[in-house]
Amino acid sequence: MNKAEIIAELHKTLGLSVVFQERLSALLVEETYQPHQIIDSPGNQHHRMWLTASGIVRTYYFNDQGKQITEAFYLPGELLFFWEGYLSHQIDHYVEALQLTRALTVRYAEIPAIRQYPEGDELIRYFIAKYRATELFKSRLLSKSAEERYRDFRKAHPMIFREVPLKFIASYLNMTRENLSRLIGKEN
Repeated sequence: MNKAEIIAELHKTLGLSVVFQERLSALLVEETYQPHQIIDSPGNQHHRMWLTASGIVRTYYFNDQGKQITEAFYLPGELLFFWEGYLSHQIDHYVEALQLTRALTVRYAEIPAIRQYPEGDELIRYFIAKYRATELFKSRLLSKSAEERYRDFRKAHPMIFREVPLKFIASYLNMTRENLSRLIGKEN
């Protein structure tokens, strides 16, 4: 999806005025990232949030043993928002494009300009609700057994299982790649 298509989708969902759509279009910056490109890394400060237009992005960190631990995946239409950036703190994780990825970005400093419009607050609430639903799904997922985590995550995100290496999915689900492969084989 391009900028105009995403704004049109938001208009369908939220009923955005033409004036607000034009303002939003002016604030959004289109960016493209190559497969395996590190978009951001620990010690940096995020200055913007991303809406993934196409591609898949993941966030990860290295644990004490030097192993990559995937924290999250972001699919087309999903918002990458980091409290650290919004609060002007440094991040402690990596942000990586797993595929050719197009994103629309807006700087955190532009949020007051968005909030000047009545539908700006509605747009922010819409994305907060989506973000909260994702966080709730993840926190509930972590309380389940390995088999339940696999089953629920695969049901919710089949695209990830088609497009992302198993080692990244396994680390996200807090299991070994071998255990994940066994669960996939058991299902087939």
